[in-house]
Amino acid sequence: MDTPQVTSLSVGAAPFIAAACRELQIARSINAILKWDEKQVKVSPGTAITALLVNILTDRQPLYRVAEFYEHQDVALLFAEDITSEDLHDDTLGRSLDRLFLADPKQVFQTVACGAVSRGHVKLGFVHADTTSLSLYGDFDPSNVDQELATEGGRPLLDITFGHSKQQRPDLKQFIYGLLVSAEGVPVMGTTNDGNTSDKTWNQQVITEMQSSFIDPKQVIYVADSALITPDNLDQLAIAKMRFVSRLPENYNLAAQLKAQAWEADKWIHLGNLREGKNAATYATKSIQAELCGRQYRFIVVRSSALDKRKTKSIDKQLANERIELEKQALLLGKQIFYCRPDAQQALTLFMKEHRSALATFKGAIEERQVVQRPPGRPKKDVTYPTETQFFVQISVGDPDAKVVKELYERESTFVLITSLDEVIWSDAEVLHEYKEQAAVELSFRFLKHPLLIGGIYVQSPRRAEALAYVFLLALLVAAYIQMKIRRVLKEKKETVELEGKRITDKPTIRAILDLLNHIQVVQVETDQGVVRIMPRNVDKRALRMIELAGYDVSIYTKKVS
Repeated sequence: MDTPQVTSLSVGAAPFIAAACRELQIARSINAILKWDEKQVKVSPGTAITALLVNILTDRQPLYRVAEFYEHQDVALLFAEDITSEDLHDDTLGRSLDRLFLADPKQVFQTVACGAVSRGHVKLGFVHADTTSLSLYGDFDPSNVDQELATEGGRPLLDITFGHSKQQRPDLKQFIYGLLVSAEGVPVMGTTNDGNTSDKTWNQQVITEMQSSFIDPKQVIYVADSALITPDNLDQLAIAKMRFVSRLPENYNLAAQLKAQAWEADKWIHLGNLREGKNAATYATKSIQAELCGRQYRFIVVRSSALDKRKTKSIDKQLANERIELEKQALLLGKQIFYCRPDAQQALTLFMKEHRSALATFKGAIEERQVVQRPPGRPKKDVTYPTETQFFVQISVGDPDAKVVKELYERESTFVLITSLDEVIWSDAEVLHEYKEQAAVELSFRFLKHPLLIGGIYVQSPRRAEALAYVFLLALLVAAYIQMKIRRVLKEKKETVELEGKRITDKPTIRAILDLLNHIQVVQVETDQGVVRIMPRNVDKRALRMIELAGYDVSIYTKKVS
């Protein structure tokens, strides 16, 4: 070859994601579970699903445009199989989704998650559970093929239908995602559920499924929101001998009783801040043993300095309305005429008694007036008219007492936790801390529902929508696994990293990590000995450090997968 052919490719984070997928053995696990004929298929289903994962986490495209994405990628660098971008067309990807549906995608996800837990030494002391809805555009009416494959797979189709929309889109059909994550945010169990599935029903289902999974229900502590607390779910937890932490729903009378008991006792354990930060909330707790649904539980009444903005507005509105009504009643009373002081005093006393529970401050006084008793018509000159003594009640309304208002805010910011954890072993602070870590699953959902990740289910088939939904969960698993690894190293080394915008942190998010990698380019040089891949000298050093922190080196960008 006289003149070497040089090509520059903007590969971004694709080789990095592909390396993580290989570490998690996603393609190998999928190929071992799915039914497929190696002689009849050029692209294995494991490689096809991995190709979708790489695309989803870097530059999400609908199925029919995934091949276009790979036209600008170094395909030979990403996958062990000898394929080209043209092989990753929508028919190949669609058939792989069908095979995934037939094999039960929930089981496939569970297998990969189990591998991630063992390889990454994911701690499963606490698992956090929650659900969210994903709204979809389209009808998603089952076709004959959908019905046939559902029958072949021995499972009902996912019912994409209307239900309570957590995305505030009641006009769209939806399905429900259920997720169980470790304290570090790594998904260990994921489900897709019919669009009208309630959180209460899902909790019962997932507790049952955990008992036949790789997760030992006796060894983990289940953390979930208040939807967990129903008589049936409490029975299920007791049968599984599973410890748990949750929030007692406000519609239980017991919640108000426990709050009143804690405030009356006024023996709080002051915990201070649970997190660092200028505006971090402070907490105080009171533990109380009580019975619910025939069983004894430990309840922790939590007093927080942080009040939900909606409750703040509600209290402010309550105070304003109360003052308006108080001033209205005071005005009406002030117009009444009394002809003796005792009657006026009695009216004032009655007013004070009727409004003694008001939060606004007010003062009352009796005003005595001498009123001339003049007959109608023009007054006559040089005539002295008799006078009459009249009494009036004057009420002045002021602002509520600051201490009273502060206590009202504190009472409204009080909530009750319910747990089966032993008070001797688990302090109030530890239980509250783990409940607050419920944000781990919420952050996972936030990433999962990011427009750049999902942006829409570009299929109108219920079976493929379900399969693709589990591919999204696999993408979340890969992302969370990478994030966990990098954060662990930074914590162990007590180091920080610089992100775009010169932000310094020891807890980079996966989105920030991928943003740094998205600008990486690789130069390909075609020689007589084959293609040589070279990393340019001007690659962002921050991106190179992210690669190193994740446990890889630049060879994932320069050496073909064997």
